[in-house]
Amino acid sequence: MGLDGDSERHPFTLGKGERQKLAFASILVMEPGILVIDEPTTGQDWDGTKRMLQMIEDLHARGHTILAITHNMRLAVEYADRIILFSNGRCLLDGSPTDVFSHPDLLSAAGVVPPLSARIGCRLKEKGLANAPFTMRGIVERMQNVRVN
Repeated sequence: MGLDGDSERHPFTLGKGERQKLAFASILVMEPGILVIDEPTTGQDWDGTKRMLQMIEDLHARGHTILAITHNMRLAVEYADRIILFSNGRCLLDGSPTDVFSHPDLLSAAGVVPPLSARIGCRLKEKGLANAPFTMRGIVERMQNVRVN
């Protein structure tokens, strides 16, 4: 978790990011089958964010169900298998990131700004590209396979 050297510190003396890591580690010790995580990258620097997301991916790969609540749409589009979009207590959309981010009018009505990768994917889909990528990884992979004449 990147908390090496902090074992003797009182939790209240830790910064927000360190407290988030400590809370996450405390839950992981219990090995829950389902993990509900509210804003998993809050207070993390880039290294902490990458470490947290890698741990979440590893847990998911080992069969844990991960429910992440986030306002970070880049995180949602890049890491989620399924997105449920709520607005004013109502479920507006429920589906894969590609399905959800293919509804710009509903997203806008809910005050959600899609990440750049999803906006690119949406435009490619509008232009008729089958299986348009909605993640940066997907866009880069697709570009690497394009041959320029």
